Amino acid sequence: PASQDTDRLERWQLFSPTVPINKEEVTLVTQVSLDRIDVLERSMAYWKGPMSVAVYVPSKSQLPEVDHEWKKLYTKKKLQNAIFRTVCSVVAVFAESALDEYPINTLRNIAIEHAQTNFVLLQDADFVPSPNFGNCFKQAVSSWLNSSEYASSVVKAPLNLTGFVVPAFEFMTSPKVKVSVPSDKQELVDQILNVKQTISPFRQQMSPLSHRPVDYQRWYTAREPYPITSYQDKFEPYLVLRKTPSMPQYDESFRSYGMNKVSHVMELATAGYQFVVMPNTWAVHIPHRESVHAKRFLQNPRERLRNRLIRFQFILSLQRRYSLGKCEEGRQEAVKVRASMLLAGQ
Repeated sequence: PASQDTDRLERWQLFSPTVPINKEEVTLVTQVSLDRIDVLERSMAYWKGPMSVAVYVPSKSQLPEVDHEWKKLYTKKKLQNAIFRTVCSVVAVFAESALDEYPINTLRNIAIEHAQTNFVLLQDADFVPSPNFGNCFKQAVSSWLNSSEYASSVVKAPLNLTGFVVPAFEFMTSPKVKVSVPSDKQELVDQILNVKQTISPFRQQMSPLSHRPVDYQRWYTAREPYPITSYQDKFEPYLVLRKTPSMPQYDESFRSYGMNKVSHVMELATAGYQFVVMPNTWAVHIPHRESVHAKRFLQNPRERLRNRLIRFQFILSLQRRYSLGKCEEGRQEAVKVRASMLLAGQ
C-alpha cells in the first residue's frame, strides 16, 4: 500500500541510462540519502550491471520548502561518479522540511518503478554484491528450474512467485584500511571458517532470526539452489525478484528504521512467494557510521513502540487484503501497543 509520501514528496529524474539496457540483466535497486552517497559509491565499484537509485535530499528548514531548484543543481553536482550517467537511473526525492522522516520504503518503490529489466536485486546501499552476479543469477535460475527439488515440489512456484535469496555477510570489525571484499565464494568461506575469522553471517549476534532461515552451514558447501523450508516472521533477506505489475510493493507506512524490509518479505510470503537460496551469489556489508535514524530507533522507547504499532496494523491489513481469516489476537495486541504509547505521552 502506498502512503501520502508518494504524492507529497517532489521527485526529479536526475539521470536516465544513456546506453541500451538488456531486459535479461539484473538491475540493482537501492535507496540512499544524499549525505551518505559515499557509502553507495563504494558499493558501486563492484557492480557492473544496470542500477536504479532513489536519492533522498534532506532539508535543514523547519518550515515546508516548495522551491527545490538550487537543490537540484547541488544534487547533480554531488553525483559525479561516471556510472550514474551511463547505466543508472537516478531519481532525486526532496524532503519538505527537516521534520520529515526518512521515507525508506517510498524510496524503494520509486527505485523499483524506474528499473528497466525483468529482474531486480533489492539491496541496501551499504552492501557489496558478489562478483559476476548477473551470470551467477542466471545459472541459479536455470539450475533451480531443472533441479530434482523443484521437480518434487508439491507446489511449483513460477518465477513470478519466486524470491531468490542473496545470503548476507558482514565484517566482524570495522577494518582500519580500505575494505577488500572476497573475490569468490571459496575466499569468502575461508574468511568465515578461518581461525582468525574476519567475516560472519549478517547480524548473527544482534538479530539472529533475521537471516537464520538461509541455513548458512548448508550454503557454505552448496552447489545448487535450495528452498527455504523454515520461514519465520523476522526473516529479511536481500532478494532478486521478477518485476511484474502484481509484485507486492513495500509498505510506505514504514519510515526510517525498523521492520521496513521484514514487512515486505512477510507480504511476499503471504502472496505465495517461494524463497530459494542461490549458491554462488552473496552480499557483504560495508562498515560505516550508524545512521541517525537507527540511533533514534534504538535509543527511544517511543519510537520502538510506534514502530511496533505500525507493524501490527500492517499485519491486520495483510489479513484483510489476503483474506487470511480472523485476526482478533493481532487487533487486541495493536490496541495494547497504542494504549502504551498514550500512557507514554506519545
